[in-house]
Amino acid sequence: MEGRAAEAGVVRDAVKADEAVANEKAAAANAIKAECEADLAEAMPPLKAALKALNGITKKDIDEMKAFQNPPAVVKVVMEVICVMVGKAPIQGRDSFGNTTKDYWGASKQLLAQLDFMAGIIGFDRDHIPDATIKKIQPYLAMDDFSPKVVKRSSSACYGLCVWVRAMDVYSRVIKVVAPKRVRLKEAEADSKACTKELKAKQKVLRGVEDTLAQLQAQLAGKQAELEELQTQVQPNPNPHQP
Repeated sequence: MEGRAAEAGVVRDAVKADEAVANEKAAAANAIKAECEADLAEAMPPLKAALKALNGITKKDIDEMKAFQNPPAVVKVVMEVICVMVGKAPIQGRDSFGNTTKDYWGASKQLLAQLDFMAGIIGFDRDHIPDATIKKIQPYLAMDDFSPKVVKRSSSACYGLCVWVRAMDVYSRVIKVVAPKRVRLKEAEADSKACTKELKAKQKVLRGVEDTLAQLQAQLAGKQAELEELQTQVQPNPNPHQP
């Protein structure tokens, strides 16, 4: 019995130590998760505003833009940035002097003619925007005309696209900080999960040991009760002449 009790004590101490480790690992994973959420909180408001603005763009808005023969300057600028963002190359040409020209509006109209143009913008892979793309749009972001308020006066569709581009710029900057933390989080969660799995296995062993110990203690108590009953029955009568 003493051996069983000692065994249970050893297992119980081991489980208690493992519980402390598991709690530490879970806390570490939760801390990294909280960091990621706090960092992303900066990018979420402009991202939500951008998605709301994109969802407000109608087919009529797109058709109006496609119909422009000589669009306002701000419309051409916004669509030029969109071409840069999605990797749409300008149409190459030659001017009257033989110099190479880049026609972004021609490329823009090709984009606008695509049936899935807006779906592509809404589903854009914002987690993997190339650094070269973000670098290339910076001069546009610094332009006075590339302001949502200014753009909105010329085109409601371009307003949504302008808001989206600015949101992608913010998101790209934030995700560069979050990405390595996400890797750490994945590793920490995997470590915590493995630790918890091992802990549950040891807890199961502990329950088995404790159940066995409880059964032995119950059996021992029963035997002791039987022994006491037998001792009572065989105890000599102190007054043998009394009936």
